[in-house]
Amino acid sequence: MNPRPACPRFAMATDALAVGPRIAAALAPRLEPAVWTALEVPRVLPRADGGFVCQYRVPLKRGGWLFLGGVLVGDGAERPDWVARGAQSVAWLDDLGLAVPAFPFDPGLESLPAVLSAPWRAELVMRLGWDAPADIAGSSAEVLAYRFEKRCVFRVAAPAHPGENSGARRAIVKI
Repeated sequence: MNPRPACPRFAMATDALAVGPRIAAALAPRLEPAVWTALEVPRVLPRADGGFVCQYRVPLKRGGWLFLGGVLVGDGAERPDWVARGAQSVAWLDDLGLAVPAFPFDPGLESLPAVLSAPWRAELVMRLGWDAPADIAGSSAEVLAYRFEKRCVFRVAAPAHPGENSGARRAIVKI
């Protein structure tokens, strides 16, 4: 069995040590500090166009993970049209044909940036019946799972009120 993929572009895009520094050079200035030397490639899935979706994750320096998705276009395919639209938040590695958008930009989940924003969390806090002014100020959104172009699961948390024994209030959201 030959452990090396026949496509050198695929081999490079799925080699964490090789592609990690290239993605970091393109995206790191726009993202929170991460340990790019520890980039992982937990999943690679085929696409209908002959390309692949590559899932990447990088540990953040403050703890937790930065989740990234990438599209490795099929041989002879053009770069995705959203690469130009998301120019400020997308790394395009031309020699590989690999597009990696900075989270939370995701062409398949266009509402993701709005859903992770403070105004949306405020709406959620009010709908859950939490004490809006106190809970909105201290609320946070933590990504638990992310699958590029498919779904994002995150936990919205708000601090407990003084005198409550229940701890922080939490809700799990999946889009």
